[in-house]
Amino acid sequence: MPNRRDVVIMGPPAVGKGLSQKVLEEEFGSRMLTIGTGKMIRERMGSDPEFAHKHQARVAAGDLIDDKVIIGMAREKLYSDLTPETSLVYWDGVFRTVEQVDQLLKEGFVLPCRTHCVVLHATADVCRSNYEHRNKNQPDGPRIDMKSFSHRMNVYNKHKDSLLKRFGKAGVKIVHIDANRDLIKQVVPDVLAYAKSLHVNGGGSARSLLTTDPQSAMSLRQRLLNAGPQPWLRASTN
Repeated sequence: MPNRRDVVIMGPPAVGKGLSQKVLEEEFGSRMLTIGTGKMIRERMGSDPEFAHKHQARVAAGDLIDDKVIIGMAREKLYSDLTPETSLVYWDGVFRTVEQVDQLLKEGFVLPCRTHCVVLHATADVCRSNYEHRNKNQPDGPRIDMKSFSHRMNVYNKHKDSLLKRFGKAGVKIVHIDANRDLIKQVVPDVLAYAKSLHVNGGGSARSLLTTDPQSAMSLRQRLLNAGPQPWLRASTN
């Protein structure tokens, strides 16, 4: 049973969070579970017209979606994809408000003893440059206009300090990385090195939510059922 570690990646848009995810997935393979709300929201809007109609305008404007929806998506992903072999859970876009942090801590889906918050810091000019470079080299990738991009920057900055304060109060270890440097040669390798170090030096007795013990697996299942019916939770509960 691998010791599971959770990495909460924080940073403004176009700072290297998605790129770090891809590199970590290559390194950890099936042992890594990514909970990335950006991709989950896009997939849901593509398959659920009612959901798209309700949330399209907010997403296009760069606003946050309701906390309950984001938490529900995180629950669904953990419930369906977390396995006993999962050694790294990569959270991207879930912890955008203090309310999301409080709820996932309360439900036990995130435990401070195994959670590390990695914060990527970069100036607005660097992020805009990264975004323009990405659009040029990935024309088929997701994109928003620069007005919405700037708004997303402002939304992140509005919540950042309160989020870090809440994580610190909960006992989550916070690591800061300078993302004004070269993404490929310096920033992403730093994120990868830190994630790998957690499994070398992170040891400890942190326990996975889902284990080979049937009682532990049932405990997770029961917590999901106790949360009550959720319109966004589509995984079977039978």
